Amino acid sequence: MDPPERSRERHMDAHRHLARRGLDPRPESPLPRWGSRPHPESTVPTRGSDPRTGWTPRLGQGCSDRPPSPVPSAPSVAGLVPRHAPDPPRTVPASRRIDPRWYQIAMLSALLGYGVLGLGFGLTARHIAAVIGTALAVQWAGTWAWRLPAFDPLSALISAIGLCTLLRTDGILPAMAAAALAIASKFVLRWRGKHLYNPTNLALVVMLLAGRGWISPGQYGHVAFVALLIVCAGLTVVNRAARSDVTLAFLGAYAAIQFGRSLWMGEPFAIPLHRLQNGLLLQFAFNMISDPRTTPDSRRGRLVFGALVALGATFVQFVLFRTNGPVWSLAACTLAVPLLDRWLPGPRHEWKPSPAVTGGAARGITSPARAGAPSRGIVIAATAGPHPKGDTDETPVPAVGAVRRALPVGRP
Repeated sequence: MDPPERSRERHMDAHRHLARRGLDPRPESPLPRWGSRPHPESTVPTRGSDPRTGWTPRLGQGCSDRPPSPVPSAPSVAGLVPRHAPDPPRTVPASRRIDPRWYQIAMLSALLGYGVLGLGFGLTARHIAAVIGTALAVQWAGTWAWRLPAFDPLSALISAIGLCTLLRTDGILPAMAAAALAIASKFVLRWRGKHLYNPTNLALVVMLLAGRGWISPGQYGHVAFVALLIVCAGLTVVNRAARSDVTLAFLGAYAAIQFGRSLWMGEPFAIPLHRLQNGLLLQFAFNMISDPRTTPDSRRGRLVFGALVALGATFVQFVLFRTNGPVWSLAACTLAVPLLDRWLPGPRHEWKPSPAVTGGAARGITSPARAGAPSRGIVIAATAGPHPKGDTDETPVPAVGAVRRALPVGRP
């Protein structure tokens, strides 16, 4: 074999050898013609070039001239996060970052203002301020006594304004006692991180049993405008709180029972329709039974719970012949929530605003790689850690323990 053919054969062997290793051989300088003398500048092999051919293999996609990465199944790297580019941050509108409880506070405040100014409830500014101030004071005392990380006044405001719209007392002191009882029950009466009773519902039941207060079911009248206002505002609240299912289950079951009973009794449908056009009933459905901290965790459990409360309310109204059937029924059926959570488990709900970013950063995983940057060779060692809020409705995700560059792929 003559020298040109032998040189060509060596080139082909080198090409096949590099191809088996996953490398893409490309010449750094123009190749000389076969059998011709090489250029003077190409006689000195470059750094990393093949001494036989003078070629410098360039790295292809996903190739490296360094030792390969460790096997993913090895015990030392079993907990490593898979290699992938981090999700680009996406901003969320400001309305999605608002706590849903602010919508509920706005709705209850509008109802209270309409009742005081338009319907003449007879509540003075001193009465309202005393109830709200007592609720906030007890909330602050409970936060300090239980050593909670931060003072959260939103739930206390919801309970206080709800009591102002529903409960009627002979003076200010019973109303303040009801507010203190409602807020204190959130810290004392708990079961596995959840409220055992709805604070407003418990305060109403205790005051009714003690004979120190009463509820006026028809205080809002049967004005269609008020009912429509409560429905629209209430739908906004429960949709933001992800608890519209229990509200719709209760209203659907209660309406079906009312119309079914009227059909069985031979009554005209105007009678059950008149019973359903009740502002107190809609306020109960959208602001009391829909409390995420006192309802079952799973959707099936919430549907069953709503139907049970509707059955209990009908029993109180047509068998015991007492008013305020939904309030009494909710107080009794709340004791079944732990059983429903055990039989029909689901994710736990936690009040919190929506995150401003989604993806890896929103799930608690951060990466030093920027959006759009190559992520080959970035290995994140993650260790399982608890959620900062503890008992939440989201599945715990790994928290970043350490970030290191382990055997990067490609040229540095």
